[in-house]
Amino acid sequence: MLAWMVECPDPNLWHEIVVGLDLTTGLGLDSALWIVQQPECDMATAAAALVRLEAWEYIIVPTEKKRYADARIFEIARAVCTRSQAEGYQRNRIGWDYSRLHHSPKVILHHIYAFCEQKGLAHDQTYLPIPVSLLSGDFDKSLPLQEYIADESGLTHVSALDPVTQKGMGYTLH
Repeated sequence: MLAWMVECPDPNLWHEIVVGLDLTTGLGLDSALWIVQQPECDMATAAAALVRLEAWEYIIVPTEKKRYADARIFEIARAVCTRSQAEGYQRNRIGWDYSRLHHSPKVILHHIYAFCEQKGLAHDQTYLPIPVSLLSGDFDKSLPLQEYIADESGLTHVSALDPVTQKGMGYTLH
């Protein structure tokens, strides 16, 4: 899938992959890491990667001190936090999908702050920099029209669905 994403760069598709696919597999984690490192990665996609993978925990607790640490999830958290502190995520066109992502970025930011308080850490003493500008960003935008459906079976382009299903999703073929 990674080779295909390189050949067909589409930030809206990347968002659908991060929000809709099982990211806990090797392929999902590799894809998510590649996506959050792309210059055109949207803010909502980077924040969704932290939320979906519960990668925000790695900001506070070093990998070696976590019982169920995954080095690949740590790499995703590090990529997002480091970029957020440096140049940030400049693309900000995708809204937050509250129907599929149960916690908003601002709620996650509050969790991080509460966890810091519980551990007695100042906000600048975390293991990774807290991505404040990312998690407090403006996500009140519309969601892009889904061209792909991501589920446990993989990615499906809407054109491959039967007309009744397409119409039920709000698509009109011309």
